[in-house]
Amino acid sequence: MSVTTTTMFLSSVSEYFESMSLELLLASFSAIIYYLMFSNKHGSKKPKKSDSAGGPVLTKRLFYKVTSANGKRKNLASNSLHTTASSEPSSQPGTPRSVATEQSHMDASSRPAGPSKRIAMRANDIRSCGRNGNLAGAIKFFEKLGDQADDSLVLNSMLDACVECHDLEKATHYFNRARNLELADGISYNKMMKCHLLRGQEGAARSLLEELMSKGIANATSYHGLLNARVNAGDLRGAWKLVADMQGNGICPNAVTCAILLKGRLQSIEEVSRVLVLVDAMEEPMDEVLFMAVAEACVRVSRLDVLTRVMEKYKRQGITGSLSAETYGSMIKAYGRARDTKRVWDLWTQMMNDKTQLTSVTLGCMVEALVANGQSTEAWKLVQNLLKDENTKPLVNTVICSSILKGFAHSKDTEKVMSLYKEMQAHKIQPNTITFNTILNAFAQCGTMQHAPELLQDMRAATPAVEPDIVTYSTLVKGYCYAGSLDRALAVFNTMQQEGKCKPDEVLFNSLLGGCAKEFRIEEALQLLNDMRKFGIAPSNYTLSMLVKLMCRCRRLDQAFTMLADISKEYNFKINIQVYTCLIQGCFHNGHIDKALSVYEKIINERLLPDTMTYTVLVRGCLRAGSIDKAAELVRHSHGIGLEVAQSTSKTGEVSQKNGLPLYACAGVNAGCLEEVVAALGGAGSKQGAALLEDLREISVSTGSSGRQRQW
Repeated sequence: MSVTTTTMFLSSVSEYFESMSLELLLASFSAIIYYLMFSNKHGSKKPKKSDSAGGPVLTKRLFYKVTSANGKRKNLASNSLHTTASSEPSSQPGTPRSVATEQSHMDASSRPAGPSKRIAMRANDIRSCGRNGNLAGAIKFFEKLGDQADDSLVLNSMLDACVECHDLEKATHYFNRARNLELADGISYNKMMKCHLLRGQEGAARSLLEELMSKGIANATSYHGLLNARVNAGDLRGAWKLVADMQGNGICPNAVTCAILLKGRLQSIEEVSRVLVLVDAMEEPMDEVLFMAVAEACVRVSRLDVLTRVMEKYKRQGITGSLSAETYGSMIKAYGRARDTKRVWDLWTQMMNDKTQLTSVTLGCMVEALVANGQSTEAWKLVQNLLKDENTKPLVNTVICSSILKGFAHSKDTEKVMSLYKEMQAHKIQPNTITFNTILNAFAQCGTMQHAPELLQDMRAATPAVEPDIVTYSTLVKGYCYAGSLDRALAVFNTMQQEGKCKPDEVLFNSLLGGCAKEFRIEEALQLLNDMRKFGIAPSNYTLSMLVKLMCRCRRLDQAFTMLADISKEYNFKINIQVYTCLIQGCFHNGHIDKALSVYEKIINERLLPDTMTYTVLVRGCLRAGSIDKAAELVRHSHGIGLEVAQSTSKTGEVSQKNGLPLYACAGVNAGCLEEVVAALGGAGSKQGAALLEDLREISVSTGSSGRQRQW
């Protein structure tokens, strides 16, 4: 045997005996520890506290002193101690399966202050698997813990995973396990109730709540699941009963309770006020979630005065410093809709003073609120100040600028529209299709379509190029027709057809037909009507009104009647009162009072209700035709007087003052028209004039109206 071999042999023997001696030593220590921990169960006298505490401490110190001599054996020694303590016989009646199991059976007050690091880590792994929908993975982590799995933290984590994965059967299994081991706490019950509620099993959840109450460990969270279920079901009475039960059991509603109630779409200030009473009684301060719920509820019931009081109250408590930009944005939008621009500016100033991080959305809410209330110039000044600051400059985007452009376009201020557009280019804020359409709409409304070609060039030159849409073409057509340039409008229409990227719609055709009516271009109008058929676009009553105006202006009254009959039959829709009014006006324009009156009779026979404009056109047409008595008769008809006389020649005879045109639906004529009729009858002092006014007075008294046209 060589020297090397001998050396290796001796080394192995030495290592063997060294390991063996260490294992014997550890076994001895384990026996001592076991004796010290369980000897009090077999002794006749209860040991002193100092003895029961001092023994393990002394042994533990000695154990670490020995194991620290060999760093490589430290983990081995610790694991050996744990294994020895865990593998004690448990077959005897009343003997715990392990030290860990006995400790988990103790009351929460006598258990260790917190779980071991290993248990806490595995519990976290279990919850993580549950959040990812991996219930099988959670079960594997649970099973790896062995006897240590019987711990409140671990079992609650498994319950959480089952709830996340919507597995009621597994959740029930682990809950019953925790309950049988007397490890189920308030968290366990709350999670199990949540699982039942996810399945719509409110009865089972209520049973658990009653059991929880009997144990005296319920809290506000225990009620919130059932409360949320009642609110979602629209059962506010049931929700308030749960709140009363909470209070009766000495549990105070908190911020979550109030937020759930406010989620119930409360529709009256009384309901909101009832929740605010709970808010005032809360011990903890209002958080932002609850504040936003209160704000939304106040906005919903149109009681911004209540919101203002709540805002002032909690501003004194220092809540505003924690409000987010989104919360401020919602309130700014609400006050903007209420047209309270003072409060809008107050909120903006407060947000700036609180140094809240501004966002594009909040800035957009502020700009929209100002523009909607006619403060487009102030909105632009605000944006200009933000553009000067490099920190806030990126917040100004295309949408915000487009909102201001709409405000300037609405006020027909083309100069400011172009100034803003140029400034957008200077700050490299890329306009989009909406931006260009807004500018084009301003040109159309202001009659400054000469700027349109330059704007279209900018659209094509943009990087990337901005493609015109149907709104772009419709706006161009509307603008050119309004400016009296039908040919240019038709050219835009032809270009759109050639490009083939957009399909024309009814709005575009109606604009073109309006342009044709304005310029007496009947041939082009008929061609457009054929184009509508080709594109499958059905004409509307507005389309018919444009065609009637055109035909009547071109002295083609008979063709107007024929066209109305043919189109209404072809597309199977009923002609409305506005189209008939246009036709009546056309009849008078062409000197045919008889046809105008026949149209009126047709309106009544079709059981339509003539409006004030219809009667005004009829009365003034009769006056111009010299038919004063007929004009006076129509004035009476407009107030529901003697209408049955007009129906005597009708085919059906169904429409009458009583069942056809109820008195409360009578439209009357405008005041100027009535004065013209009275004057034509010889004035208010004449017999006929006085008789007409007296009839109107009587009908005003009988219907209980206050004389909407004039006090007679």
